[in-house]
Amino acid sequence: MQAPDQIVVSVRDATYRRGAYRSFAHVSLDLRRGIPLALLSFSPAPVRDLLLALVGVVEPTSGSCVLHIPRGGLLHGTGAGIGVVSGIWEPDPSWTVGEALRREPASSDEVDDLEFLALLSLATEFDRRIGDLDPAARGRFSAALALRSARSIAAVDLTDPFIAGIPFEDLLALMGDIVALSVELDIPCVVGTSEPRAAVLAPSAHPLDIPEAEALERLGYPSAMRREGPDHA
Repeated sequence: MQAPDQIVVSVRDATYRRGAYRSFAHVSLDLRRGIPLALLSFSPAPVRDLLLALVGVVEPTSGSCVLHIPRGGLLHGTGAGIGVVSGIWEPDPSWTVGEALRREPASSDEVDDLEFLALLSLATEFDRRIGDLDPAARGRFSAALALRSARSIAAVDLTDPFIAGIPFEDLLALMGDIVALSVELDIPCVVGTSEPRAAVLAPSAHPLDIPEAEALERLGYPSAMRREGPDHA
Protein backbone atom coordinates (compact mmCIF):
# COMPACT_ATOMS: atom_id res chain seq x y z
CA MET A 1 0.00 0.00 0.00
CA GLN A 2 1.23 3.46 -0.85
CA ALA A 3 2.08 5.77 2.00
CA PRO A 4 0.26 9.09 2.46
CA ASP A 5 1.91 11.92 0.54
CA GLN A 6 3.77 9.43 -1.67
CA ILE A 7 4.48 10.73 -5.17
CA VAL A 8 2.32 8.92 -7.75
CA VAL A 9 3.33 10.88 -10.86
CA SER A 10 6.33 13.16 -11.40
CA VAL A 11 6.37 15.65 -14.27
CA ARG A 12 9.53 17.57 -15.12
CA ASP A 13 9.75 20.32 -17.77
CA ALA A 14 7.21 18.46 -19.90
CA THR A 15 5.99 19.86 -23.20
CA TYR A 16 3.57 18.42 -25.75
CA ARG A 17 3.53 19.65 -29.31
CA ARG A 18 2.99 18.08 -32.71
CA GLY A 19 4.03 20.18 -35.70
CA ALA A 20 2.17 23.47 -35.45
CA TYR A 21 -0.01 22.15 -32.62
CA ARG A 22 1.18 23.29 -29.21
CA SER A 23 -0.39 22.12 -25.99
CA PHE A 24 1.10 22.28 -22.47
CA ALA A 25 4.64 23.59 -22.14
CA HIS A 26 7.41 23.34 -19.51
CA VAL A 27 5.22 21.76 -16.84
CA SER A 28 6.81 20.50 -13.63
CA LEU A 29 4.68 19.06 -10.84
CA ASP A 30 4.15 16.08 -8.55
CA LEU A 31 0.86 14.33 -7.94
CA ARG A 32 0.90 13.00 -4.39
CA ARG A 33 -1.32 10.47 -2.70
CA GLY A 34 -3.83 12.13 -0.40
CA ILE A 35 -3.45 15.58 -2.01
CA PRO A 36 -5.95 16.13 -4.84
CA LEU A 37 -4.51 18.38 -7.53
CA ALA A 38 -6.31 20.91 -9.74
CA LEU A 39 -4.88 21.86 -13.12
CA LEU A 40 -5.96 25.36 -14.15
CA SER A 41 -5.96 26.34 -17.81
CA PHE A 42 -8.08 28.86 -19.69
CA SER A 43 -7.60 26.68 -22.80
CA PRO A 44 -9.10 23.16 -22.69
CA ALA A 45 -6.52 21.39 -24.91
CA PRO A 46 -3.55 21.67 -22.51
CA VAL A 47 -5.68 20.30 -19.63
CA ARG A 48 -6.91 17.37 -21.71
CA ASP A 49 -3.46 16.48 -23.01
CA LEU A 50 -1.77 16.79 -19.61
CA LEU A 51 -4.44 14.63 -17.96
CA LEU A 52 -3.87 11.99 -20.63
CA ALA A 53 -0.13 12.18 -19.99
CA LEU A 54 -0.66 11.78 -16.25
CA VAL A 55 -2.58 8.53 -16.78
CA GLY A 56 -0.05 7.21 -19.29
CA VAL A 57 -2.07 7.54 -22.50
CA VAL A 58 0.16 10.12 -24.23
CA GLU A 59 3.86 10.89 -23.86
CA PRO A 60 5.24 14.43 -23.65
CA THR A 61 7.31 15.33 -26.71
CA SER A 62 10.00 16.69 -24.40
CA GLY A 63 10.70 16.54 -20.71
CA SER A 64 9.40 13.66 -18.63
CA CYS A 65 6.23 12.29 -17.06
CA VAL A 66 7.05 9.37 -14.79
CA LEU A 67 4.21 7.24 -13.44
CA HIS A 68 5.16 5.43 -10.24
CA ILE A 69 2.42 2.89 -10.95
CA PRO A 70 2.27 -0.22 -13.14
CA ARG A 71 2.33 0.50 -16.87
CA GLY A 72 0.14 -1.36 -19.31
CA GLY A 73 -2.45 -0.78 -21.99
CA LEU A 74 -4.73 2.15 -22.61
CA LEU A 75 -6.15 3.62 -19.39
CA HIS A 76 -6.94 0.59 -17.25
CA GLY A 77 -3.58 -1.06 -17.86
CA THR A 78 -2.14 1.60 -15.56
CA GLY A 79 -4.87 1.21 -12.96
CA ALA A 80 -6.02 4.69 -13.91
CA GLY A 81 -9.61 5.84 -13.89
CA ILE A 82 -10.56 8.65 -16.23
CA GLY A 83 -13.73 10.58 -16.82
CA VAL A 84 -15.22 11.44 -20.18
CA VAL A 85 -12.71 12.72 -22.77
CA SER A 86 -14.55 13.76 -25.91
CA GLY A 87 -13.21 12.04 -29.02
CA ILE A 88 -11.25 9.51 -26.96
CA TRP A 89 -13.49 7.99 -24.29
CA GLU A 90 -17.17 8.78 -24.75
CA PRO A 91 -19.79 6.36 -23.43
CA ASP A 92 -22.67 5.59 -25.77
CA PRO A 93 -25.36 8.22 -25.05
CA SER A 94 -28.01 5.48 -25.27
CA TRP A 95 -26.52 3.66 -22.26
CA THR A 96 -27.96 4.36 -18.86
CA VAL A 97 -25.70 5.68 -16.13
CA GLY A 98 -25.85 2.28 -14.43
CA GLU A 99 -24.93 0.43 -17.64
CA ALA A 100 -21.94 2.68 -18.26
CA LEU A 101 -20.66 2.24 -14.71
CA ARG A 102 -21.00 -1.55 -14.92
CA ARG A 103 -18.72 -1.55 -17.96
CA GLU A 104 -15.93 -0.01 -15.88
CA PRO A 105 -13.65 -2.25 -13.77
CA ALA A 106 -14.54 -1.29 -10.21
CA SER A 107 -11.58 -0.59 -7.94
CA SER A 108 -13.46 -1.92 -4.92
CA ASP A 109 -16.40 -4.23 -4.26
CA GLU A 110 -17.10 -2.71 -0.86
CA VAL A 111 -19.98 -0.67 -2.28
CA ASP A 112 -22.19 -1.48 -5.26
CA ASP A 113 -22.68 0.86 -8.20
CA LEU A 114 -25.83 2.47 -6.84
CA GLU A 115 -24.23 3.14 -3.46
CA PHE A 116 -21.20 4.60 -5.20
CA LEU A 117 -23.34 6.94 -7.30
CA ALA A 118 -25.01 8.09 -4.10
CA LEU A 119 -21.61 9.31 -2.89
CA LEU A 120 -21.71 11.79 -5.78
CA SER A 121 -25.43 12.61 -5.42
CA LEU A 122 -26.14 10.73 -8.66
CA ALA A 123 -28.10 7.68 -7.49
CA THR A 124 -31.40 9.08 -8.77
CA GLU A 125 -29.93 9.11 -12.31
CA PHE A 126 -29.01 5.39 -12.26
CA ASP A 127 -31.60 4.43 -14.91
CA ARG A 128 -31.38 7.63 -16.96
CA ARG A 129 -29.76 7.57 -20.38
CA ILE A 130 -26.47 9.45 -20.57
CA GLY A 131 -27.75 11.49 -23.50
CA ASP A 132 -30.60 12.80 -21.32
CA LEU A 133 -28.44 14.04 -18.44
CA ASP A 134 -28.18 17.77 -17.80
CA PRO A 135 -24.68 19.35 -17.64
CA ALA A 136 -24.43 19.14 -13.84
CA ALA A 137 -25.33 15.45 -13.84
CA ARG A 138 -22.92 14.86 -16.73
CA GLY A 139 -20.13 16.33 -14.66
CA ARG A 140 -20.95 14.03 -11.74
CA PHE A 141 -21.21 11.06 -14.08
CA SER A 142 -17.75 11.82 -15.52
CA ALA A 143 -16.31 12.02 -12.01
CA ALA A 144 -18.02 8.74 -11.07
CA LEU A 145 -16.44 6.96 -14.05
CA ALA A 146 -12.98 8.11 -13.00
CA LEU A 147 -13.23 7.48 -9.27
CA ARG A 148 -15.10 4.16 -9.54
CA SER A 149 -12.45 2.48 -11.70
CA ALA A 150 -9.30 4.12 -10.31
CA ARG A 151 -6.81 1.89 -8.52
CA SER A 152 -3.79 4.16 -8.90
CA ILE A 153 -4.98 7.58 -10.10
CA ALA A 154 -8.23 9.28 -11.10
CA ALA A 155 -8.38 12.03 -13.73
CA VAL A 156 -11.42 14.22 -14.37
CA ASP A 157 -11.63 16.94 -17.04
CA LEU A 158 -14.13 19.60 -16.07
CA THR A 159 -13.27 21.59 -19.22
CA ASP A 160 -14.52 18.82 -21.54
CA PRO A 161 -17.36 19.70 -23.96
CA PHE A 162 -19.33 16.80 -22.47
CA ILE A 163 -20.23 19.01 -19.49
CA ALA A 164 -20.48 22.32 -21.35
CA GLY A 165 -23.01 24.64 -19.79
CA ILE A 166 -22.67 23.43 -16.21
CA PRO A 167 -23.88 26.23 -13.90
CA PHE A 168 -21.17 27.91 -11.86
CA GLU A 169 -22.54 26.88 -8.47
CA ASP A 170 -22.88 23.28 -9.64
CA LEU A 171 -19.29 23.33 -10.88
CA LEU A 172 -18.02 24.49 -7.48
CA ALA A 173 -20.13 21.90 -5.67
CA LEU A 174 -18.85 19.15 -7.97
CA MET A 175 -15.24 20.16 -7.48
CA GLY A 176 -15.68 20.09 -3.72
CA ASP A 177 -17.30 16.66 -3.85
CA ILE A 178 -14.57 15.22 -6.09
CA VAL A 179 -11.89 16.46 -3.72
CA ALA A 180 -13.67 15.13 -0.64
CA LEU A 181 -14.47 11.73 -2.15
CA SER A 182 -10.99 11.16 -3.54
CA VAL A 183 -9.56 11.81 -0.08
CA GLU A 184 -12.14 9.54 1.54
CA LEU A 185 -11.37 6.74 -0.94
CA ASP A 186 -7.61 7.37 -0.72
CA ILE A 187 -7.36 7.75 -4.50
CA PRO A 188 -4.79 10.16 -5.97
CA CYS A 189 -6.88 12.53 -8.08
CA VAL A 190 -6.19 15.28 -10.60
CA VAL A 191 -8.95 17.53 -11.93
CA GLY A 192 -8.72 19.91 -14.88
CA THR A 193 -10.68 23.15 -14.78
CA SER A 194 -10.79 26.56 -16.44
CA GLU A 195 -12.37 28.22 -13.39
CA PRO A 196 -9.91 29.62 -10.81
CA ARG A 197 -12.55 29.59 -8.06
CA ALA A 198 -12.97 25.86 -8.60
CA ALA A 199 -9.22 25.23 -8.70
CA VAL A 200 -8.65 26.76 -5.26
CA LEU A 201 -11.05 24.24 -3.70
CA ALA A 202 -8.36 21.58 -4.19
CA PRO A 203 -5.55 21.29 -1.62
CA SER A 204 -3.06 21.87 -4.45
CA ALA A 205 -3.51 23.79 -7.70
CA HIS A 206 -1.18 24.13 -10.65
CA PRO A 207 -1.55 26.88 -13.28
CA LEU A 208 -0.55 25.93 -16.81
CA ASP A 209 0.36 29.46 -17.90
CA ILE A 210 1.09 32.91 -16.50
CA PRO A 211 -2.49 34.31 -16.74
CA GLU A 212 -3.76 31.33 -14.76
CA ALA A 213 -1.06 31.82 -12.13
CA GLU A 214 -2.05 35.48 -11.82
CA ALA A 215 -5.71 34.49 -11.45
CA LEU A 216 -4.83 32.18 -8.56
CA GLU A 217 -2.82 34.93 -6.89
CA ARG A 218 -5.77 37.33 -7.14
CA LEU A 219 -7.79 34.78 -5.17
CA GLY A 220 -5.15 34.74 -2.45
CA TYR A 221 -3.56 31.45 -3.44
CA PRO A 222 0.04 31.24 -2.13
CA SER A 223 2.44 33.23 -4.27
CA ALA A 224 4.75 30.20 -4.28
CA MET A 225 2.40 28.67 -6.82
CA ARG A 226 3.50 31.35 -9.27
CA ARG A 227 7.13 30.43 -8.77
CA GLU A 228 6.33 26.73 -9.09
CA GLY A 229 4.21 27.31 -12.17
CA PRO A 230 5.14 27.29 -15.87
CA ASP A 231 8.69 28.04 -16.88
CA HIS A 232 8.77 30.17 -20.00
CA ALA A 233 12.46 30.83 -20.02
